[in-house]
Amino acid sequence: MKVYRILPDKSIRYGLIEAVSQFPEICAIEFGPEGTMHYLSEAVADRSDNVFTSGIKEKDIIWGTTKILEQAAIDADRRKHPSYMILVSSCVTEIIGTDLSAVAKKLQSQLTAKKVLAMDHISFTADESDGWILFGKMMADQIVPELPAYEKRKGSYNLLGISQTDFHGKADRRELKRMLSDYMGLECLNTENGGVLFKNLATAQFNLVVRQEAVPLAQALEQRFGTPYILACPYGVQQCQTFLKKIGILCGVDYEKNPIYQEELQMAKRASMYLKSHLRSIEDFSVVLHGTYDKVSSLQSFLKNECMLNRICAVNSSNFKGEDNNIERKKSEAEFISMMKEKRPYLLISHEVYCDYFREISKGFTMFTPTIHRTDLNEFAPYMGMRGIINLSQDMVNAVSCVPRM
Repeated sequence: MKVYRILPDKSIRYGLIEAVSQFPEICAIEFGPEGTMHYLSEAVADRSDNVFTSGIKEKDIIWGTTKILEQAAIDADRRKHPSYMILVSSCVTEIIGTDLSAVAKKLQSQLTAKKVLAMDHISFTADESDGWILFGKMMADQIVPELPAYEKRKGSYNLLGISQTDFHGKADRRELKRMLSDYMGLECLNTENGGVLFKNLATAQFNLVVRQEAVPLAQALEQRFGTPYILACPYGVQQCQTFLKKIGILCGVDYEKNPIYQEELQMAKRASMYLKSHLRSIEDFSVVLHGTYDKVSSLQSFLKNECMLNRICAVNSSNFKGEDNNIERKKSEAEFISMMKEKRPYLLISHEVYCDYFREISKGFTMFTPTIHRTDLNEFAPYMGMRGIINLSQDMVNAVSCVPRM
């Protein structure tokens, strides 16, 4: 049994709803109490209004009725006219054993949605990354095979895997789009707030995937439409150059002589060198990275290969297991606290709550969610991409310079 002193993990439902929020033509309804969806629905509200909760009362639990869920589904169908509807269980309905698959079958004839799907019997030990993977597999099995094919639009792509709840997520999405537009003239098919339309899944020349949990969906699209995908989470100059080179080769674009690219590349190199010289000037500098797999892996590579740092401890905060053997497995809260007390790193890069909790041990730099005491106001200050290198370098220098270490 886990006991939490600081903050519990983000649940599988959190990841599932994050993933669903990418697709405005899908509507998700959680069968559970109103409060279980409040934080996440607020976080994804500006992407698309396609996430709902049915609410559930004591009498519904006692009698095992699903009428409130059925009515919520009918109301959402009339309001949003989704192509697909997903019924998602909650902890409460999991415990009482609600059969959401039976409810989905019952609702199918009453709704305009093409298909009503059920996400029930979800593991209590699963976390956010499992939710993304579960959604990707559901898309691959239930939705992608039914999507019609369209003529490809040369120079276009979909951006898959960026969550509205990622720290600096909106800014990172804008920066990736800006770079590919300014350097290569490529068109991002996502809606203004990041949504992905079904038609565009078939017409894009390629898919840009920024988290490995979204790869199953990208692979299904490659199999169905022949659409290649590129996986990238570019922090630092080297990763940006590798990322851009792959896309340039795929699209047949020679971008390296582009004056915008050349100017920004030189600015990014200066920012990276500035960070490197500052961190290496600190005696016995060490850092612990604690966050989602892709970001931790990319950050570790940036700090090791560009800043020439050796004392780096990277810890995965999710269940996802990648191929990077230099990343330690997910730790329980007690294990992480023990590790921090033993290592006492100069800098901790994690979410806001851990950075605050360990302020007497290490200086903290917030780069992951959740952020409890503030919202993500940095919509135009990315950490990914060329301009992101400048912001990341400056903010990291401020973190190690301005906050006194106890």
